[in-house]
Amino acid sequence: MGCSRQNIKKLALTLEKKGYVRLLLEGNNSVRIELTDKAGQYAEEIGERHSQFLKLLFTDFNEDKIDLLFHLYVKLFVGIGEIRLMNIGNG
Repeated sequence: MGCSRQNIKKLALTLEKKGYVRLLLEGNNSVRIELTDKAGQYAEEIGERHSQFLKLLFTDFNEDKIDLLFHLYVKLFVGIGEIRLMNIGNG
């Protein structure tokens, strides 16, 4: 999955306008992207909501069911990886 410098710059400028990052000019015409406190606060909010969502989603799951789900998910992930490898050769 590629992404052009132009797309990254556009995204970074949008995030800067919204106050989530600061763009700092460095030597050799490079730019460093620094997260702001606003970005950290947003991450905390999302983390809390994500945690609440997972607790609600897995309320009826005991540890054995969660382990089984995890192992089945890993098998599914491996199978998807094999399909992707097949498509790379055909693409």
